[in-house]
Amino acid sequence: VALPDFGPKAVTHQQLLRSLDALMDHQDEVDGVVAGLLRPLIDQDLSVVFYDLTTIRSEGLSEQVGDVRQYGMAKEGLIARQFMLGVVQTAEGLPIYHEVFDGNTAETRTLLPTLSKVLERFPSVQRLVLVADRGLLSLDNLEALKAVRLTSGKPLEFIVAVPGRRYNEFIDLLAPFHEQQCITATQEVISEQAWNDLRLVIAHDPMTAAQKTQQRNERIDALTRQADQWTGKLTDQDEGVKHRGRKLSD
Repeated sequence: VALPDFGPKAVTHQQLLRSLDALMDHQDEVDGVVAGLLRPLIDQDLSVVFYDLTTIRSEGLSEQVGDVRQYGMAKEGLIARQFMLGVVQTAEGLPIYHEVFDGNTAETRTLLPTLSKVLERFPSVQRLVLVADRGLLSLDNLEALKAVRLTSGKPLEFIVAVPGRRYNEFIDLLAPFHEQQCITATQEVISEQAWNDLRLVIAHDPMTAAQKTQQRNERIDALTRQADQWTGKLTDQDEGVKHRGRKLSD
């Protein structure tokens, strides 16, 4: 950011923090001004927007009123104190909206409120194509997205990704495709089917599938070994053989 006649060395860290507090007290007004500055830069005929949500770890144990730092599932697969940052940007990479959510917020619940605010701030957009990744999709979201209308009355268009294995609804639909095209595939296979009045574009990558299968089999083997260990210990316990540690229950 270019600020004429501004001397960065004259500004202290504490002054910047106090400035942030002042901005938070007037967030809606500031966001409105920023949206007004961005409107001339947005393509009114075709605006493809990408929405993504990421988690940001936070240190410290203090708790504040309205604290967004909450314990939730972190990117590393662990429960951590964090907050979540949602960002909307155009296809050209121009960020047009962002919002901070509590660290334990479900990703799927952030999509529709964020989309509503974007449409409110950029009402003149004639076409909006939303692109979001699999973490933001739920089947309930799909029905809600189909009902969204722009100010012009046109429907929202969207492209969302989801692992086909996540939903039982896809099992019967994808079974023939898997048997006919995927089992013997040596390179990526792409197909398309109709599903719930939507276009379902299906991609199968044999290398990724093999990796997932190996990971799944390794987890199953580990669980089987653990189960065998427990059942053996339980049988010994019933027969009066003592082991170290707490007794197992059925």
